[in-house]
Amino acid sequence: MPFLLLVIGLLFVGVELFQWFRSIILPLPVYVLGGAFLAIASNYDRGLSLVLGRTNTVAPPAPETISVIVEPSTPSLASPPDSPALPPTDS
Repeated sequence: MPFLLLVIGLLFVGVELFQWFRSIILPLPVYVLGGAFLAIASNYDRGLSLVLGRTNTVAPPAPETISVIVEPSTPSLASPPDSPALPPTDS
């Protein structure tokens, strides 16, 4: 029973906060600053090292290379085939 009251209370508070947040109108500079903050935060590991002049001391692992040898599937017309296409017939 106490758990049920807690869940109902949290839902009520959540709905009230959601309605209150929807009534707030923020000016455009707040959205611009928020977007800039998100861009900096998402590129923190790359962008901040360029600004501060630090370099990454750990090298990323080298990608594995796969070598594939492709042989032609059709014989070349310049060289004659090793064996005839049809076996000789006794007639």
